[in-house]
Amino acid sequence: MKSSLQHSVILGTLTLLVMVMVLSCTGKPDYEGMVAERQSELYVRQFKAMFDSMPADRRAQLAGSVRKHSVRLDALLDSAAHYKEEKRRRIADIKNRPVTSDTGLLAKYIDLYREYIVSSFDSSFVYAHKIREIASRMSDPDIKARAAILLSNLYIQGGYFREADQAIYGFDEGACSDSMKIRVGIARFNLEYENCFFFAWRLYRPNVARQNMLRIYDELFPLLPDDSYEIYYMKMLMAFSNREFKQSESYGNILLTKTEKGSPEYIKTIADIGFSKMGYGEFADAMRYMIEEAQYGIRSGSSNYFSLRKIAELSYVVGDLARAAKYIGLAMDNATEFNSKYRIIESSKSYPIITMQLRSEIEHDRTRAYLLSIVILLALLLLALSTLYIIKQRRKVYAQAQELSLRNRQLEAKNKEIEEANRNLKDNRGVTSLLVGKMMSGIATRRELIDQMKKELSVKIKVKQYDSLSIMVEKYTKEIAPTYPDVDEVLLAFFPNFAKQFNALLREDCRFEVKPGSLPIEMRIFALWRIGVRKNESIAHCLQYSLNTIKSYKTRVINASLYGKEEFYERLMQIAIDITE
Repeated sequence: MKSSLQHSVILGTLTLLVMVMVLSCTGKPDYEGMVAERQSELYVRQFKAMFDSMPADRRAQLAGSVRKHSVRLDALLDSAAHYKEEKRRRIADIKNRPVTSDTGLLAKYIDLYREYIVSSFDSSFVYAHKIREIASRMSDPDIKARAAILLSNLYIQGGYFREADQAIYGFDEGACSDSMKIRVGIARFNLEYENCFFFAWRLYRPNVARQNMLRIYDELFPLLPDDSYEIYYMKMLMAFSNREFKQSESYGNILLTKTEKGSPEYIKTIADIGFSKMGYGEFADAMRYMIEEAQYGIRSGSSNYFSLRKIAELSYVVGDLARAAKYIGLAMDNATEFNSKYRIIESSKSYPIITMQLRSEIEHDRTRAYLLSIVILLALLLLALSTLYIIKQRRKVYAQAQELSLRNRQLEAKNKEIEEANRNLKDNRGVTSLLVGKMMSGIATRRELIDQMKKELSVKIKVKQYDSLSIMVEKYTKEIAPTYPDVDEVLLAFFPNFAKQFNALLREDCRFEVKPGSLPIEMRIFALWRIGVRKNESIAHCLQYSLNTIKSYKTRVINASLYGKEEFYERLMQIAIDITE
């Protein structure tokens, strides 16, 4: 019995030593090797390599400083909803502002554009086109040029570079004032600068966008004082695009002395300085500048502040994976909320690197925890021969295994949520692109018809054929009407099975017959209500019916429902948006 116990102890000790050796050799996996060698990801990994090459004490100091700055951002992110609510109130006040002239209306639309340019591409797109429509009615070429600049800047924010090019190059600025010519030139310079950083630019040798920047700089230089803001601004961006980060930072510091603190130009310069500092490895200062820009963005109610993605990448570089995953996820959410394909593409470059490493660390920690639990169990078996004690330890290990299993299931559920969110994002972008394409096509057709009508109107007036003017206007009105988006087409894009689901809410004898590709007026009303058009007045304007008619239809449908009014609307909200590409 004693010999058998000794053999058991020796065997257990050897097993314990082997497990300890295995556990000590279980180092961190090669995270970088898990990421494909894609050109768009190299710049993040270059920063990581730069950080890893520093001495250990320097890395620890930088990581601590970066985390310290991040705490300030975390505190402000908790208040983001409050600042967005303030923005909604500002927008409501601007919309309620009375105007009596085209000049006042133009100023109102510009104020709304400025509010939306940091929160919603779609809404700012609407007001950018309203601004251009008003500008087209006015004789001042500077106003028309300003409208083109606003539209171009918006397209750049959304990643529509071809459209931005058409907007800013699609008019003759020759009649504009000298100051406006400079502003147009700067807008064109900005477009070429953004083209430098879109991933496809690497395909072109020489870099056409950078050549265009130099050309525009040479054109504007004679028009500007040597010490002007615009000169240093262009120098800063050209230096950054050439990866001359310290030179870019020095120009940025000069720009700060030429801008009012808190102005859009000041905030953008703060971000650019942070990006430059990150470029040459001043990570702590880079984080401080970028977080300052992000704080301005949060306080303005923005969903489109530029630094958040870079902050996530820098957190990843210094090893703060939890914050990096949080920030890159928020950057993706903001890009989706703003509806900017440019920001989505930018964030997607580092999103898989960060999330994959975080997931790998979780898996690695789980493996270590599993091996550690076995080591503990063996140690307990060697140290305690009591059966009761062994049973208690087995219960403890079992509880740990249950918790690991629960975490595994939670992780699998999160993975499924991510996959579902990615599918929804792809589907939403698909239908949005389709509908926007049709609307843009309709706009182009209307513009062409309007131009034809103007020419024909001018001819008839010159030859004094006044009697035929009304017939001509009526003819063009009929031709223009089909170019507007069809309400049924838009609604069915979001709710392809709406008719069947809606009829299910009504008594059988009150259900509607529906033709393919169209909806009865009653269904249109409630489909609009389902996607958020809740006011009777808005529905009436949308469908071109009177307010009393809308109310009458709604009352008739609710009376025909299988449910009470409250439950009817609850079940109506359960009809899911079903978008397929």
